[in-house]
Amino acid sequence: TDYDLEYTVVPDFGDGVELWGDRDYVVSGIEGPEMCEGGLYLKPNRVKSIDRYSDIGFGANPADGEYVTMCVFLMPNSDSRTGKWNEKLPNDRFKISENYFMFKDANYAGKMYSYCKTLPEPPTAAPSFAPTMTAPDVSYDFPPVGTSEFVHGLCITGASYAEATSTDPNLSYTLVSDFKNGVKLWDDRNYLAEGVDGASMCEGGLYLKPSRVKTIAQNTDISLDALSINGGDVVVCAFVFDDWKDGKWDEQLPSEGFALSDTFQFVDPATNAGGNMFSFCKTFT
Repeated sequence: TDYDLEYTVVPDFGDGVELWGDRDYVVSGIEGPEMCEGGLYLKPNRVKSIDRYSDIGFGANPADGEYVTMCVFLMPNSDSRTGKWNEKLPNDRFKISENYFMFKDANYAGKMYSYCKTLPEPPTAAPSFAPTMTAPDVSYDFPPVGTSEFVHGLCITGASYAEATSTDPNLSYTLVSDFKNGVKLWDDRNYLAEGVDGASMCEGGLYLKPSRVKTIAQNTDISLDALSINGGDVVVCAFVFDDWKDGKWDEQLPSEGFALSDTFQFVDPATNAGGNMFSFCKTFT
């Protein structure tokens, strides 16, 4: 619906393709179907000057008469120019690429992740975890929340998709890729992660961002499902506040095989208020 935005079809997408009509950025590191290697690239005529609230539609004719795979390329979560598609597409069952590719010109280089989905979604006999993918192969039910307030987060590595559900109708989760410093930890506060370093803190993983920072009903049940990458190990990490608003998970998770790591911080950049979070991680094979 932005009249200044249009697309040009470019065949055989791969290294060396120019990404936008108004810049000289070319791609490198394109490899495999998760990055649409060899596909038809719809090149936008603009790199970033696109109206907010623009609606973008897509149509294609399947080569085999059945299905097509559509991929969307987005900047990392730490960049503000994602259109918030990085939050919305995974919840519509787009699969996030494990790795990123690069774009660069003579003066600048940046990263992009690929979000892909098969269309139309293949039919299933009954509603399922993700019709475009196989069923989840990792599931875990966390201990019931044991405190009247609860500050937490969930993060997964080794998975292409994950989701969490709860019995508190006011608690939901948004999937955010590439967990690291600067990621917003909760929907209803501006706290950002700091000091995230290494696998024990789920750096680079899929973060399931809670809708609430602490107002979560006691005895709430929280469950997680994840789809491993090619059947490999999946590491599930639970982030827990280092005071009494820990749901008593700090007492219960170690007895269920979760290992405690060092802490990272959460900080509100406007006020410098914040605190510490412990990371408890467990490998599922």
